[in-house]
Amino acid sequence: MTSVRVAASLVLTSALTLSACGGATLGGGGASGDCLTRPDQGITDSTITLGSSMPLSGQAAGGGIATAAGMKAYAAYVNSTGGIEGSDGKSRTIELVIHDDGGVPSRALANVNKLINEDKVFALVTVWGTASNLAIRAPLAKACLPSIWPMTGAPEIGNPKYPWQTGGILANSYAEGANIARVVKEELPGATVAILEQNDDSGAVLEAGFTEGIKGSDVEVVERVLFETTAADLSSEATTLAASKADVFLYLGSGGAVQTLALQRIGDTGWKPRIRYVANFGALFVKPLPVEVQDGLYHNENMIGIEEKTPAMRLYLKWAAKDEAAVKQVGIESLRTGWVTLQLTATTLGDLPELTHQELIDAMHRFRTPEDLDTIYRVGDEIAIDFPDKPYPVTATALNRWNGKTQKAEFIKVMRPEISLGYRDLTDQ
Repeated sequence: MTSVRVAASLVLTSALTLSACGGATLGGGGASGDCLTRPDQGITDSTITLGSSMPLSGQAAGGGIATAAGMKAYAAYVNSTGGIEGSDGKSRTIELVIHDDGGVPSRALANVNKLINEDKVFALVTVWGTASNLAIRAPLAKACLPSIWPMTGAPEIGNPKYPWQTGGILANSYAEGANIARVVKEELPGATVAILEQNDDSGAVLEAGFTEGIKGSDVEVVERVLFETTAADLSSEATTLAASKADVFLYLGSGGAVQTLALQRIGDTGWKPRIRYVANFGALFVKPLPVEVQDGLYHNENMIGIEEKTPAMRLYLKWAAKDEAAVKQVGIESLRTGWVTLQLTATTLGDLPELTHQELIDAMHRFRTPEDLDTIYRVGDEIAIDFPDKPYPVTATALNRWNGKTQKAEFIKVMRPEISLGYRDLTDQ
């Protein structure tokens, strides 16, 4: 990989009690042009300060804790080699500041205001959640501050009106929906399908991609039931879907406790569809289920399995295992996303001709994974942005089948969508 050397200190703070209505109050002296921050805010001769907001408490805390720990692990590794060596010949350590938003968009907005104005970050990295990323994009535009590799596959994070926010390494949700359609068409032509869909933009975009993908085929959706992420019981929804006796069951929703609940209730019905596909699959949320419910679940997993002992994976396992508390809480597999996003960030920073906000966002708008980058990302050659015409870094998905006995994902093949994926307004935002 490109020679990149990083050091980091991770600051995990409790949730802010700030109130943010209508947008963050951004400001500060020394801004240039219409931007409310200096173009090199967050840069000194010896440090680069990066920030993020993610759920470290609340229902989605497991995912946030895992992501933060993965970022910390990669930073610790590169720290051991000395820092990021910039084009100016100076080596800089990374100070990583992560605030807890509990998965609440208003708290994420308050956190971003603090990260920009008080913590003086150079950029945001891996902000969690679709709603939170939509909530912060207007303030980012006012500050001219990049937010890169967010944890969302929402197509709206590609809107050319908000160029300071780029897509992440999660597959574009519309593309994933289309790729699910490919799986069904190829394995069960003429299948009937029953869908449990999250009642928000996240579920709607996955469903829209699937509907587009099955056009012209004999695949038919015979039942579609909406659910809320706050649902305490999904027995009624599961019973309705099971009554369809469809060949295929699709869970089009988020991870977290609701994913565990949904799969458990479907299992309770005794319905045995030939294909069960889970979007936003989380091993953390599947492992507590009975083996027979876990076994055979199709899902997308673009990271290589920890059993694949490539040089990149051996390096990851060595450093991820150092955070014993996180590994015990969420499992060593779950730290992979944070590791990769910080790896890509550090590599990009090391290649910039000048350490400014504009240079970083320009680099992200034409990002291509370096050919010599040793990574645990399975479809790394598919990480590419050509903004604004092709704003989504990841459109391929790696189809996996979950083995309930070994509790490991078994890679099948890489899927690529058969539809056009330029920016389209698919949400109400």
